[in-house]
Amino acid sequence: MIEKAARASLLLIFAVFALEDHRNRKISLAMILTGIAAGFGSRMAGGKMDISDIVLSLVPAAMIALISFAGAGAAGCADACMAAVTGLFLGWHQNMVLIAVSFLICAAFSILLICLRRIKWQDSLPFAPFMLAGLVALEAAKVISYSQAGT
Repeated sequence: MIEKAARASLLLIFAVFALEDHRNRKISLAMILTGIAAGFGSRMAGGKMDISDIVLSLVPAAMIALISFAGAGAAGCADACMAAVTGLFLGWHQNMVLIAVSFLICAAFSILLICLRRIKWQDSLPFAPFMLAGLVALEAAKVISYSQAGT
């Protein structure tokens, strides 16, 4: 039950992130801190406060932060913060899967928009909506696998 509530709150947080990122091209510090606090709350409620697991779950965020600092705008600091939030909720393995799925969705959508001449190659897109799409895709895959396992 706690895991379902945590997943629902993560989806809600990311819906707000996506809306804010789409509208303003940034996510407020208050929202990021809210997500981090909710992630720690989720971990505490689920009894997952092992420090090594927490550190490991933040590794994908650290990798995105390195890309942000070294990549001249390829990724933003908020993208690393969003990865920290998802890492706290999901753990490192599911977080890596989420980030990979989100990048694939973003790449496919970007290629489509470039082909339709809606954006140019050098344009940037907010990443939070794609992370939300990745979360929804992972939840849908989980529902499908549960339903197939039950038959």
